[in-house]
Amino acid sequence: MSNPLSFWTEQDILQYLKLTGIPYAPVYGEIVEDGGKLKTTGYRRTGCFACMYGMNREKEPNRYQRMRLTHPKLYDYCINTLGCGAVLDYMGIKH
Repeated sequence: MSNPLSFWTEQDILQYLKLTGIPYAPVYGEIVEDGGKLKTTGYRRTGCFACMYGMNREKEPNRYQRMRLTHPKLYDYCINTLGCGAVLDYMGIKH
């Protein structure tokens, strides 16, 4: 088994991406310095796109509200085809 990045920190990875200019997914935004550390201006993590775990603790805009803007077809699929909209409605979570 190979885990070539297993010892890299998030800072190592952001620094490497910034240094090399290797393209990465645009949902992460730009890599900027903040208080001596690097961070992204967009999403920090993406995870499973349809996961609703912990949404009751998210501030607005929540992940589904952001998905509606950034990926409208995927949003429609999750909300209507997968039935996530009914679950979110039941939980009282705006989407």
